[in-house]
Amino acid sequence: MNIKECFKNAGGDAVSFEWVINKQEEERFAPTISQKGIKATRAQHVKTMFCVDMDIKAINQHNIIATGCDYKLSDGRHFKFESNDFFKVPLHYLKRSLPPAFVLHRMHRSQMEYVSLLGRGRPVSSDRKAQFKDNREGYFDSTHDTVVNFSDGALTLYLNKKYEFYKKYGLEPLIEKGQEFVLERFYQVLHKIENASVEQAGLLAKLTKNITLPEVVRAFDGFIYNHNLQYLANKDAYLFEDSEFKAVRKAAFLLTEKHPAVALELLSILKKQRPNGQVVNDKIEELKKVLSIK
Repeated sequence: MNIKECFKNAGGDAVSFEWVINKQEEERFAPTISQKGIKATRAQHVKTMFCVDMDIKAINQHNIIATGCDYKLSDGRHFKFESNDFFKVPLHYLKRSLPPAFVLHRMHRSQMEYVSLLGRGRPVSSDRKAQFKDNREGYFDSTHDTVVNFSDGALTLYLNKKYEFYKKYGLEPLIEKGQEFVLERFYQVLHKIENASVEQAGLLAKLTKNITLPEVVRAFDGFIYNHNLQYLANKDAYLFEDSEFKAVRKAAFLLTEKHPAVALELLSILKKQRPNGQVVNDKIEELKKVLSIK
């Protein structure tokens, strides 16, 4: 069944395809599909195909709102959503069986590719762009809730067709060039991380969560050293601007699982500036218990 047949079979004016997030991304530049079973996690977001001859009131990257639109999912069931969440299926939808057609979304890819992706930045306004792609919550963990299976026949047919397509249009040199670009941008991002401003502390801790690549760990350590964050706890007083205070606090909270000792040191710095801060003090006591510090 091709995409045109799927749209026709589902019926409706707009057909939304649910996301299934690929969780099997250890290899750099791995193909999308290379084996029968892919570990994955279902997600609420959708991508939508729709008729363009409707009275469309709103549109984003995932779905539309249109007058009199008959919304369907790829299995033909009606898609009911809240007006402010028209780009996501409700959580209870994810308990249903896997639909016959969906988007196998490579949201992260390998750790190297994920870090490189952060260098794309993200538009903040018409004339300003964020330095890092800040709408990511860190690299995924290894848990998954579903396995996408393909039959031997379907997998062989897909791989053969893909090979024929690549060969027909001479895509291999272009793919290699693209991979070189991704790797080059990865090293640019490492440089940006190490030389980021202290206000980026919380964001960087969030974006690099679960990343274990030695190059990235070294870059983040370099960021900490560049701002003397590992030494500030030894000073009698260090006053942050309010934005800096919040950034360091956020970074500390995000580091509690992966680097509890670093998190404790950062929070100790903040405690000197605001000794009666209940949230910071509670987290300090919690970390002391984790680290067996009296």
